[in-house]
Amino acid sequence: VHEAERGERQLNRVLQTLATARSKSPYTLAQMLTLEAPYLQRGATLIIITPSTATDWIAETQILARRGIHPMCIFVDPHSFGSSVRTDDLKDSLRVAKIPFIPVHYYDDITAALEQRMHV
Repeated sequence: VHEAERGERQLNRVLQTLATARSKSPYTLAQMLTLEAPYLQRGATLIIITPSTATDWIAETQILARRGIHPMCIFVDPHSFGSSVRTDDLKDSLRVAKIPFIPVHYYDDITAALEQRMHV
């Protein structure tokens, strides 16, 4: 968890954490959202960075949105990394749930990808 700050130092801290992040949790993304929900305050922005094509976490995210949490997803598209898993269903589910997302693909310039307009 990184507290909100401004500036390049904060960006570097977040990018450094993401570069080495690996999930060793036995919990699914949906379960993690449920477990972390009590710690999220109304008005907070929740950024979910995931390559998961499971859709069960979307329902948990909608519950958080109804509580006044502002979710957004940075979706690391596993298909673009060579996976045979298709991602159309997940993207459609995010659109239906009105959860803003940015797809990130293999070889994307990460700065340019994150500066693009979110899909809703």
